[in-house]
Parts: sequence; structure tokens; C-alpha cells
Amino acid sequence: MGIYGVYWRDGTCLRMTRIAYNRARQDLYAPVLNAMLGCEAAFDAVQSPCEDRPQALLREQYGLYSYAGELYRLGAPAGAAANIVLDPLFIFVFRWGMMGAAVATVIGQLITAALSVWYLLHMRTIRPSRTDLRPNKTVCGRTLLMGGTSFFSQISLVAAMAAINNMLRQYGALDPIFGQPQYAQIPMAVVGIVMKFFQIVISIVVGTAAGCIPIVGFNMGANRKARVRALFTRLLLVETTVGLVALFLSECCPHQLIAIFGAAQESEHYTAFAVRAFRIYLCMVVLACVNKACFIFLQAMGKTAESTALSMVREVVFGVGFALLLPRFFGLDGVLYSMPVSDVLTFAVSAVLIARTYRELRA
Repeated sequence: MGIYGVYWRDGTCLRMTRIAYNRARQDLYAPVLNAMLGCEAAFDAVQSPCEDRPQALLREQYGLYSYAGELYRLGAPAGAAANIVLDPLFIFVFRWGMMGAAVATVIGQLITAALSVWYLLHMRTIRPSRTDLRPNKTVCGRTLLMGGTSFFSQISLVAAMAAINNMLRQYGALDPIFGQPQYAQIPMAVVGIVMKFFQIVISIVVGTAAGCIPIVGFNMGANRKARVRALFTRLLLVETTVGLVALFLSECCPHQLIAIFGAAQESEHYTAFAVRAFRIYLCMVVLACVNKACFIFLQAMGKTAESTALSMVREVVFGVGFALLLPRFFGLDGVLYSMPVSDVLTFAVSAVLIARTYRELRA
């Protein structure tokens, strides 16, 4: 059901955005998209504290349950539904073009954020008050220590994507085909589709690993290391399976994946580059899934230093480094090679941490 919702929300949004992009002036694309992303980031900051992880922690550790949690589960689908309905309305009926897609996205995020705020104020067991807004050094310190890992992970991911987008624009302009004005938008549009598919895969990986966090914390606190080790093994097997399915789809069914995102009527240059992008960029997606699972599991065990280091190495050292380096030797294809090369080298580091974790859990 979660995959279904991601497909309809993100897939529909991307298709509508592509149509709007074709109808809009390219010099207006960047500022409108930046405004949309800025508003979305602000609303995500409101929604994040209300996700399933706090609910799971409350139920696991304290046996608490709130009917508001069930209502909140309607928040994300409500925002997605609003986005799906408003996209064609604003783009085609109001003729707002790219701005219409941006406005629809912001309204969808606003609906979800409003339901999130309502949820925070109507929990049955926990009632926030004004005194809870005062910073507490102890609580802030522990929160920053554990949350810093995810913070640095997201920031480094932004840096990696910025490097990839800049290289796509720079070396796409030097390509004999994509350097032509009518094809200039193809590299970035195609990589956007590939990254959207990769985001769906990683969302499954992250959701599975995040579900282990309260179980790991409980059993580590109870010194039941055998259970943690068994859970780690099962998690790696599940994430590897997810990666294998994604690998099969990206290598064997790239045309079908492209069609899902509304690219059936594009030029042969678009299709050829999209197929090549899926097969090269995601050829090591299995290792990417294992790396992400290792990063989250280490965080759950309280190994924030190792988890942060692994994330920074993947996104900054390898992700940004190879995105800037490889295009110098391989041109536009070098941008595509940066992903699998980064995943292979990161997996070498992950393998060391996985082996060390198993040794610690056997002690």
C-alpha cells in the first residue's frame, strides 16, 4: 500500500511536472522549483516528528497508544490525493504551467502538515504544554547526538545531488546530441526519473531498517545480543532481496519503468539515454540497499560515530568526489558511473563494520 501511494503521488507529480516543464520557459524552471522545494522542506520539518517511528517507540517501550496516530496515517494519503487532483487542475485548467505543479505540491504538503500539528496537540496520553517548548540541555544533547547522524546524512545527500546536477548540466552541454537546445533537458530529466525509482527502493529499505530500531534498543538494553544478531542477519537478507528485485527491474525492464513515468512519447535519444542511465546508475543497487541498512542499524545500536562516518564517506567523499572526477574522463557517462563506483567502495567499508558488529554481538 505504501509503494502504491508513493507511485501515485510521486509518479503523477513527476509526469505532470514534465508536461509543465515542456510548456514553460526554461529560465523560469529553476526559481519555481527552488520555491517549491523550500516550502516542502519547511512542511517536512513539521511532519517528521509525527511519523511512525515515535508511535512505534511509544507502543514498544511504554505500551502507549493514541487514536490520533491512526488519524495521522490519513495525513500523507490526503496530501498525496490533493496533489494528484490539483496537478492537472492548476496546470491545464488554470494554465499555470510549472507554477501550477509547484503550488499543488505545496498545498499537499500543507494539508499533511496541518494534520500533523493536530496530531501533536491531540494525543491521548501525552499533552504538550508551553513549558515543553523550553530547551532542556540534557534532552537536546541526547537528541542531537542521535539525530545528528540523520542530519549529516541528508545534508551530504543534498551535496551529492547538487554535484550530480551540475555535472549533468555542464557535460550535457558538451555532448554532441544533448548539447542541442531541443535535447538539453533530457539528461537531467532522465536522471530525475532514475533517482525517483531509486528513492522508492530506498524508502522500502529505510522503512524496513527503521522498524528494527525499537527492537534493537529494547534487546540491547536487556543485553540480549543474540536476538540483535539474528535480527541483523534477517535485515541484511531482506534488504538484499529488495535490492535484487530493484536490480532485476532496472536491468531487464527499463523501458517499462520509463513508461510508468510518462515518457512513452519521447524521442529516441531520450529513450536510449534513459535505458543506459537505469542500467548503469543502478547496477549496484543491491550494495546500496545493504549500505543503507548498515547505516541505520548502527545508528539503532547507538554507534552514531560509525553510522555518521559511513554516511559521510558514501555521500561526500565518494558521492561528490566521483561525480566531479569521473566526468572528466568519461564525459556524461561518468556521472552515471559515479553511483555504482561509490556503492562498491562504500560496501567495502560497510563489510568491515558488519564483521565488527557481528563480533561484538557474539561477545
